[in-house]
Amino acid sequence: SSGDACVNWVFEDARYNWTGAASDDFADAANWVVKGEVPNVAPGADDYIVIDASGAAHNPIIKAELSVASFTVVSGDFRVNAALEVSGSATVMDGGKLIADKPVVIGGSFSMLSGATLTHTALPSSDDKDGESHRIDLTVGGDMTVQKGASVDVRSKGYAAYKGPG
Repeated sequence: SSGDACVNWVFEDARYNWTGAASDDFADAANWVVKGEVPNVAPGADDYIVIDASGAAHNPIIKAELSVASFTVVSGDFRVNAALEVSGSATVMDGGKLIADKPVVIGGSFSMLSGATLTHTALPSSDDKDGESHRIDLTVGGDMTVQKGASVDVRSKGYAAYKGPG
């Protein structure tokens, strides 16, 4: 019971939880569950999302520009193939991986817990149409915490020898 003293408290879990039941498409509502039900729409700017891909048939891929309130990657790969804006905080937990192939802007804090990974996909230079394939473009408006045991993996993902801009 919320009582009169708890006017602004939320007592039910209204987060979008990834199931990956239909496809890898983040924008397909059939891949999500909210309060135990498949929602009519995919998550948007006011929504809190949880990616727990353990046991899911597909890992989520953002294929069109998107805004969400916050996200937590519990397990599995969360691939960002189009710009992502997060108004609040973001967390990647042990066993979770954020693959940032396009710009990610996080308005609040960003936490990588022990065992978490931040990376990007390495593309051959011939596939680099927009100059985005050799970097992670991450903006964090609040604090960024990388715990011991978390990693930012850029191994063998940069420019070929003698091919960089510098």
